[in-house]
Amino acid sequence: MKIMEYQDVVFADLRLMIGGGKLADVCKEFKVPEHLAKKEIDMHNFRTLSKVLAFVDEVKEYALNDVICMEYIYDVYKDGIYKDITNLMI
Repeated sequence: MKIMEYQDVVFADLRLMIGGGKLADVCKEFKVPEHLAKKEIDMHNFRTLSKVLAFVDEVKEYALNDVICMEYIYDVYKDGIYKDITNLMI
């Protein structure tokens, strides 16, 4: 059951809010502002816990940014669903 379609992203389930694609691609589809969009990080730096701890501030910023861009995407999605439901009720 398709709930909503936005450009190339199809939402079939709220738990799969980003359509199963890469978060960076979904950010582009939803036109997430650059300062909120998915960031890049060199994962080769984080193969051991000691390396993660050495770059803990960078890891925290990267993880926090994931949450922020998913929040933005969810808000766009939620607003789209609300408009669809409102239009159906009129």
